[in-house]
Amino acid sequence: MKQVIDLGEIENLSQSERDELFDAVQYLTDLVLFVRETKGELTSHEGAPMIEYTGPFIPNALTRPDGVPLDLSILKNFGVGVADR
Repeated sequence: MKQVIDLGEIENLSQSERDELFDAVQYLTDLVLFVRETKGELTSHEGAPMIEYTGPFIPNALTRPDGVPLDLSILKNFGVGVADR
């Protein structure tokens, strides 16, 4: 992925640029999910559709448990090895 985008530069983008990047990534995610659905590539877990994710885990406002502080090292390691802690 680092060949496509310099991940370290995301931190330096303006808020509007980050918003645009987020929108583009969300659109691509939705499109890939749709294509996988049309090809029968979705599995389910307890009745909910699911796709296995094997990339680095980055705890964020939507996934970090309450009371757990921000891990600013993610801005340097991009979440690689975080799930192993």
